[in-house]
Amino acid sequence: MEAKMHATGYIHATFYTPEGLLHGMRLHTHLLGNMHTHLVHYRVDLDVAGTKNSFETLEMKLENITNPWSPRHRLIQPTLQRRQYSRERQAAFRLGRPLPRHLLFTNPKKNPWGHRRSYRLQIYSSAEQVLPLGWQEERAITWARYSLAVTKYRESERCSSSIYHQNDPWDPPVVFEETWWPG
Repeated sequence: MEAKMHATGYIHATFYTPEGLLHGMRLHTHLLGNMHTHLVHYRVDLDVAGTKNSFETLEMKLENITNPWSPRHRLIQPTLQRRQYSRERQAAFRLGRPLPRHLLFTNPKKNPWGHRRSYRLQIYSSAEQVLPLGWQEERAITWARYSLAVTKYRESERCSSSIYHQNDPWDPPVVFEETWWPG
């Protein structure tokens, strides 16, 4: 399963002036293509073989061990380091910080080889912080502070953003930071 996003549509343009070159590129005689950002976030309800799922990460750790076949020598061996997340705030990964190598949504049911059934999430790219934290318009996009935020599904939290944010970012109807991490 794969999800991709591509920005399409009409160019965001203004009337060309020489001063405008600080904010975009000249495209035609009287046309300036303005620098702008497309921010997108997905809210996904992911069930793995049922709804009793948890979130965990796997990292590779190098271990210096004695070679079992040649005890006079040492080996550097990769091992898997598993971390379980029991609180939502622990599973909120701030933008700009490296994500763990393997992001797994798991079910306690095991497959025939004794491994828990899982979906692995792979994030190939994310935006950079576009507004300073706490800036007036940033309140409408507090979800953009995170490259990943894992939460438990709640019927009362149907959305994490709103289509109305682009028209009134100063008084957004939904503020992710207040809705998802209250108090």
